[in-house]
Order: sequence, then structure tokens, then C-alpha cells
Amino acid sequence: VLDDEFAKDVSEFDTLDEYKNDVKKNLSDRFKKESEDDMKNQIIEKVVDLLDADIPEAMFNNKIEENLSDFSNRLHSQGLDLDTYMKYTGMTIEKFKEEFRPNAERQVKLRLALEKISEKENLKASDEEIENKYKEYSDLYKVEVEKLKGMVSSKDIAADISCEKAMDFLKNNAIIK
Repeated sequence: VLDDEFAKDVSEFDTLDEYKNDVKKNLSDRFKKESEDDMKNQIIEKVVDLLDADIPEAMFNNKIEENLSDFSNRLHSQGLDLDTYMKYTGMTIEKFKEEFRPNAERQVKLRLALEKISEKENLKASDEEIENKYKEYSDLYKVEVEKLKGMVSSKDIAADISCEKAMDFLKNNAIIK
């Protein structure tokens, strides 16, 4: 029987109406996020497809190495190392890099396009936004802000923020079919 007692048993809510409203809100929020993610992915694919530029091979290779390093760091945080992972999966580093390549190419192309849009639209990061981003990273990675500032330049942070603004610009101005 769906009643207030049921709501108390299966949730932190006291009434069935409160529980129903929470379920509706969660479903609505999830649908909205999935729709936004889908729109963002469509925009990314279109931007990457439309990018017409001669991109140095070194940029792709650097991104592959960066992604491999990030993957290795995630493995370390789980108590594994890359060599052990390779042995378990039967992969070679060359095969692994080959699998990373399509995503790395997409990331490089997207970044270049967002940087160009940011430049054309004059989408710059303010000092306050840079400080807020340092704080966000500090909270996320559990590293003091001042230590982060020694590790990541404000120029790099500003470039990331400008690219985020460019993506927002695209989302706000895109015509999705």
C-alpha cells in the first residue's frame, strides 16, 4: 500500500506526497541533465567536424601522452599501476595509445575551436573567476590554493575558463535540429 508509512519506510520523507514530489523532481533533473549533455555532445561533434585546420601531429601526440598520464594517475589512486594493468588486459602501450588517439584528436580539435571562439567573442576570465576556479580545484583535489598556484599558472586557468565560456556561448546560440 502506497501511503505515508510506505514513504517513511523507503525514504527520509514523512508523507507520500513529499516522496512523490521528490521522485518527480529527481526524474525531471535527470532528464534535464541528459538533455543538456546530449545538446553539448551534438555541439561538440559539429564543432569538431567543422574545424578546418592543419593541426601539428605533435599536438595529438602530446594529448595522447597527457591522457595516458591521467589514466595512470587514476590507476595509482586505485592501488594499481599501468604496467600491472597492461599485464592484466594483455595490452601494449602502443595499442593503448592507438585506442586513445580518436579521443585525443577530438579533444585537441575542440580545444582549438573553443580557443578561437573565445578570442573572436572576447570571452576572457576575470580575476575573480580565476580565483574561484583555483578554489574549486583546491576543494576537488584537496590541495591548498597557494600550492595549486605554484603548480598551475593563472594563464592556464584563464584559458580553461575562456573555453568554458566559449562552450556556454555555443550552447546559448546553437540551433539544434
